[in-house]
Amino acid sequence: MKKNIIFLLLLLLNITIVFASNTLEVGIPTCTPMIFDMDDDGVNEIIISVVDPTGASKRINFIELNGEEFNDEIKQLIIPEGTVLNNINYYVDAEKKYLLFGGNKDGTSKCKIFSYTTTGDFNWEKEYNFQYLKAPIADYETEQIYVSLMKPGAGADGGEMSVLDYSGNEVWSKSYTSGISSNAVIEDINVDGEKELIYHTNDGLLEVLDSTFSPLKGFPKKLPRNPSDSFYDFAVKDINGNRYKEIIVSSGFTSYQYFFVFDYKGNKIGEIRVNQKCRDIPEVYDFDNDGTKEVIITSVDGKIFVKDLKGKDVSPWPVQAGSGEMLDSGGNKIRKIVGNPVLLDTDGDGKPEIIVVALDQTEHKLKVYDLKGNIVDDSISLGLLNNAPTAKFYSIADLDMDTNLDLVFIDSSGSGELKVEHIEAPNKTIINEVHRTIEYK
Repeated sequence: MKKNIIFLLLLLLNITIVFASNTLEVGIPTCTPMIFDMDDDGVNEIIISVVDPTGASKRINFIELNGEEFNDEIKQLIIPEGTVLNNINYYVDAEKKYLLFGGNKDGTSKCKIFSYTTTGDFNWEKEYNFQYLKAPIADYETEQIYVSLMKPGAGADGGEMSVLDYSGNEVWSKSYTSGISSNAVIEDINVDGEKELIYHTNDGLLEVLDSTFSPLKGFPKKLPRNPSDSFYDFAVKDINGNRYKEIIVSSGFTSYQYFFVFDYKGNKIGEIRVNQKCRDIPEVYDFDNDGTKEVIITSVDGKIFVKDLKGKDVSPWPVQAGSGEMLDSGGNKIRKIVGNPVLLDTDGDGKPEIIVVALDQTEHKLKVYDLKGNIVDDSISLGLLNNAPTAKFYSIADLDMDTNLDLVFIDSSGSGELKVEHIEAPNKTIINEVHRTIEYK
């Protein structure tokens, strides 16, 4: 049955839309911009969920490029109920692309997961008696969709991991007494040719399930935690260079954070303590060329740490990337570092730099550090990003497909302006985004 969601084509008037100045008023973002060629015309589009300042209108914007200018027509998918959080994803079924996103129903403890064509036609929806914080994840190899669910509100408990096929039918689910606010990660960690489903519950249960949804030997693991704090997203990386992947999961306490590192057998091979609160997914790199990668961690007070698996600092880290104190309209502190650290070779020397978006007194800036902790560039300003902890509100991609990378973000210091800045990266580079490796030439 056709749902009451209207696909509109609106013409924006009296707005300067020039790629050089990189501005387009879009509203208040609720998720990180997604960038991909959704209509197969050889040009990427920007897909972003926004609300108007009153919160009354919720919509997904599809923004196209015309050469190096934003197109002055914005296609909009109007969302009648619920707010899209975290990310909008897509999947391909029978060579046709579909948008995949969730919507938390306002004033209830329910949510819906939606599938739409890239032209705005309804495909299917799935309703749950839960809400979500992390976007549903689609995996092209398993051809399944993974949904992390939790009960909303302080003191609420209970959660579920649900797995759907590409038609929206549930093929497996598991309920928990605690919520699941972490992302689901789909990776072949034991190199058996089949991917595992990895996630953790808010009360510290780390699950690793095989393709039959049975626990891998050595799992689940029960992690210590402060009951008044939450678990956060985690990383799955090959730390030892042997193709087997390790899981780096953090556990928050009153004034510090632990990062536990487990191999594919469930053995704890690393324990890292950071004497600051940490929220974002760590990255890894072999700083000392000994064959074992160190862990790059950012903290809420604006520091970048580099630590070995025993928790020892790699000199000269940490460095202070974020500075200044600001409050948002709700009285919350503006984040000093937004999003996970990114590795990118910006100068073509064959070694990556560490990129973070950090508060610089009164604005967020893209800050680039070499492996020795020296800042090499901080010339790109992002204004102020949305302070909600549910997304990072910027993306790095080759937006106009000119082989150069672009920084796409929404400056929320005013009415919500979409902006683009070019990033110089002269050689073939690799960006490790959250559980997804995107290669550029």
